[in-house]
Amino acid sequence: AGFAGYLKGLFMDNIAVPLLGFNIGIEVGQIVVLMAIALILFGIDAALRRVHWSVNAPSPFRLRVVGLSASIALVAAGWAIERRPW
Repeated sequence: AGFAGYLKGLFMDNIAVPLLGFNIGIEVGQIVVLMAIALILFGIDAALRRVHWSVNAPSPFRLRVVGLSASIALVAAGWAIERRPW
């Protein structure tokens, strides 16, 4: 609904149908991306379960959480550098 003003300029007659279609498309896209990420994480979990760990090693779940958190931190740092004011 955030693009309603822009879409209203494109579709002067009836905005309800195009806006509804746009919003449904956005939601379907988000669901597809989340399903893909879930499948990737399930694959990573399955691979981590097959590895034989020593007694003192961290759990596979902890490794996944730390790895995902580090990836998110790297992306956030990249965005911060892109948007620096200097």
